[in-house]
Amino acid sequence: MSVLHFIKHGVSYISPFTFLKITNEMKQEDCLLDDKLFIVDCRSIEDYTSNHLPGAIHCSEEKFDIFFKMIYEIRHLNPIIIFYCNYSQEYAPIMWKKFRETDRITRTHCDLNFSNI
Repeated sequence: MSVLHFIKHGVSYISPFTFLKITNEMKQEDCLLDDKLFIVDCRSIEDYTSNHLPGAIHCSEEKFDIFFKMIYEIRHLNPIIIFYCNYSQEYAPIMWKKFRETDRITRTHCDLNFSNI
């Protein structure tokens, strides 16, 4: 599945419309969203606990290594990973960059392990 995105300050972004399109296409293809789509809430644990997108998982910088190892184990599925935060638009780009940097370090060939983040 190709993900439409735009680049801003070196970070890939998608619109809310694209987010809905991705989830709807995956439902129509009868994909298991739990295995293919990861919605990652990068806000504080307090904000996550009080309210988050359905199916989202929480990942802070402190838990990043555990999260990356989990995703790395299923890289062959080419998962779609969407990081989000609140209006500050600060935490998700930080996590995106950290994920991309870690991906570059761990790759074993010319291509990145994760193209859909």
